[in-house]
Amino acid sequence: MSYAFKDLDKAEFQKLITAGANDKDEDSGYRALFENELCYLGTFGLKDELRQEVNVPITLLRFGHTEPNSESSGQVNIRMISGDHLDACKNIAARAGIVGPEDLNLENTAITGEEFRKAIGPYQRYVDQATGIESVSF
Repeated sequence: MSYAFKDLDKAEFQKLITAGANDKDEDSGYRALFENELCYLGTFGLKDELRQEVNVPITLLRFGHTEPNSESSGQVNIRMISGDHLDACKNIAARAGIVGPEDLNLENTAITGEEFRKAIGPYQRYVDQATGIESVSF
C-alpha cells in the first residue's frame, strides 16, 4: 500500500468536489484530477495470516471428511468472496485450500465484482418493512 498527498487550497478542493458531485460515476478524468501531481510518502505491506485450522472445515465441506486422498472427489464447490485485489484473493484461496495451485492461472478462477454482477444479471434488493430483513431477487 502506498501513501501520497496533494496540496490543495480550499478553492481548488471545492472545485474538485463540485466536479465530482455532478457525475454519479467517477470517470478516469475526474480521478486523474486527484491522482496526478501527488507527493509520495511511502509504501508498506501487510500480511493477514490465515488461521492455522482454516483448511479443516474447507476440506470437510469439499470432501465430506478431513483427510482427502487421491481417490476423493469433491462434494461441494467452495467459493470465496472478498474485496481484496484479485491476486491477493487467489493467493489466500490457494493457502486456505479453496483452490489448488494448479487452478490459479485458469480462466474465471477469480473474477471482479463487476464481472460477477454481469454474470448474474439484473437483480432487485427488497427490504421487508415489517421485519427489516433484506433479500435479493434475481
